[in-house]
Amino acid sequence: MVTEDPKQGGGGYLEDKVNHFFQARGIIPRLSESQVALLVETHAGNETEILGHLREKHKDPLNPLEPMNVPGMSVSLHPYQRESVEWMVAQERSRVGSAEHVWSGMDLEGKRADGSDACTVYISPVRNLMSLVTPPSACRGGFLCEMMGLGKTIETIALILSNPKPSSPSSALREGLKAWGGTLVVCNVSLVGQWQSEMRKVMNEDVPFRVHQFHGSNRIKDPMALAEFDVVVTTYTVLGSEFGSADDRAKKLVNKTSWNCTAESDSGRVCNHINAGSAVECGKCGRMGSAISSRIADLRKVSVRAPCEQILWHRVVLDESHYIKNPTARLSKAVFDLNAHHKWCVTGTPMCTSVSDLASQLHFLKLVDESAPVLQRRLGGSSQKRARNSNMKSINDAEIVYLLTKSAMRHTMTQMRHGKPILCLPEKQVRVISIPFTTNERTAYDAIFKEMKTSYESLVACNLVKKRMIKCLSMVAVIRQACSPGSSMLSTVPGSAGRDKMSEEDSEECPICLEPMQAPTLTPCNHKFCHECILTLLNSAAGEEDQICPVCRSATPVKKLKPHASKMTLRQPNQLSDHTRRLGEGTSLDSKAKVLVQELNLVRKEDSKAKCLIFSQFTSTVEHLKRYLTTA
Repeated sequence: MVTEDPKQGGGGYLEDKVNHFFQARGIIPRLSESQVALLVETHAGNETEILGHLREKHKDPLNPLEPMNVPGMSVSLHPYQRESVEWMVAQERSRVGSAEHVWSGMDLEGKRADGSDACTVYISPVRNLMSLVTPPSACRGGFLCEMMGLGKTIETIALILSNPKPSSPSSALREGLKAWGGTLVVCNVSLVGQWQSEMRKVMNEDVPFRVHQFHGSNRIKDPMALAEFDVVVTTYTVLGSEFGSADDRAKKLVNKTSWNCTAESDSGRVCNHINAGSAVECGKCGRMGSAISSRIADLRKVSVRAPCEQILWHRVVLDESHYIKNPTARLSKAVFDLNAHHKWCVTGTPMCTSVSDLASQLHFLKLVDESAPVLQRRLGGSSQKRARNSNMKSINDAEIVYLLTKSAMRHTMTQMRHGKPILCLPEKQVRVISIPFTTNERTAYDAIFKEMKTSYESLVACNLVKKRMIKCLSMVAVIRQACSPGSSMLSTVPGSAGRDKMSEEDSEECPICLEPMQAPTLTPCNHKFCHECILTLLNSAAGEEDQICPVCRSATPVKKLKPHASKMTLRQPNQLSDHTRRLGEGTSLDSKAKVLVQELNLVRKEDSKAKCLIFSQFTSTVEHLKRYLTTA
């Protein structure tokens, strides 16, 4: 409760108290003494009510913004995009970066016990921590979390043009860094071309802007040459591959490099025995040497580095940054080793399944000083699991909300500004068109459905549904494909359905490393991962009770992992009987295709320049439609 000090008298003291109270909470009220007195009197000194009143009545007004023209861009930004770009530029030009939202220094008065001057104490109210050591400086950047379709790419390009790379870094390059580079954009392989085309499309032709694609076998690996480009676009997979290659080189170098034992005997004599690089302990005195992993880590920090790790970047942008949610994956470690003045996580979904997905991103932005795996364990699981680790301080939701409030920008399509939506788009119309089967189609479909239902009921009777979930889903896929346009209903089993599923399986990515699956391994909950990825993740858990599936977070003990026999799983189920094959032989489901052509003709009649996009899960349907639509 805020009350007036009777010793002081007057409203000045009361104003100071109220202003101090709310400044500590990030609110700067501009009130006169009479306004403060009236506010306190009206709300009977209740802090909660006063806080709500100030938030509602005395926050900075959201002034109407005009469209923004960025020098060098051929397009204008929407008002909400201008707001995002101006905020991002302000974040990058901040003196101490995001650290100002987490830590504040306080100089202690007096003398220490040894007679020296008192030091500075660093306090973090949001983390409830205090430190005598200077906290690590946070990067000047943050999260850009615009809703999908609102122009995260355009805003990032505008930021690059609004705050270009200076001619030289603000400080000397530390050991292990060779060059001062521009902006590094890390994205999924399918978006590399899009980033380049967007830059060409929105930038003026007379802008001397050089973009390089660090992807493919012919990519430039010389860090000095890479640093000459204004923007370098690469992929998570390439970074992970380069990181792994550097690790391998460091391991080979360690094994080849001998080391001197510097252990001292009781008499004070140094051993000085020369040991092979692969030796863990001295061959003469038996003392343990530096661990091989430590020697590898030392080499990786300085002399053995991937190309992008040797550059101090002006800015690093992680497009779809939720890809690094697993801190133990190789691509995440590769991203952590990048050095930059400004770092941005660009994603519409910073959290996919759990708040623990933020751990790697917070670590990358240096908003927290813990390692990413430790932070993920703190954020993940129930409060009971966190409490079992007495040496861990749980991070509550309020702290995460505070960090995101200070370091993230997000707009949505439904957001209103001065009574109007920030983006006016035509209203979306959803129509569900029911298409009846022909007699032949119905006969063939019913036969397929009956057999799939019989197979499912047999699994239910044997209580095997959970263990054979993949088989159950493949049955559903067969029924669904039987309703899609194609050459023949019966081609879905085991032919085209198998081919569709196999093509999806061949290109299926591991949810942990986001690379094609190597030695697919199945968890008890029927999720697939690379064997090495899931094994490393589970072994890093504090105990067996903390070994959980990263997708659904169900219990996943290492001993219950099993190899995934993909070919057997995909080709065995759903073999149709000869009777069913005879019923559907020659039947082609073109009812959907005919209605689709009618709808496309209606669209073309209304607007001859209209474009249409057709989606299908099945490649056989896409191929069939390509032929059908050219002849319709």
